Amino acid sequence: ELGHMLDYLCNVSADKEVFEQYEKSSKHDIGKALSTYAASSIQEYIAEGFAEFMSNSSPRETARFIANTITRCYQSLIAKR
Repeated sequence: ELGHMLDYLCNVSADKEVFEQYEKSSKHDIGKALSTYAASSIQEYIAEGFAEFMSNSSPRETARFIANTITRCYQSLIAKR
């Protein structure tokens, strides 16, 4: 659920790179890269990727990509304070 909150705060769903990555991937590819549930929507793609990054000592490439995008955005929000 933290991934959903960070998506909302940072609007990761609208990030050009994340959106393009999601759109160009087939449901099958997303299922292999994260989970079949992640293929149900871009919001779940982001949440599942972030969850894997946080809970797996060896997250897959897609999870690292999503987490890096969230990290950049979050750091930008902090810097504006």
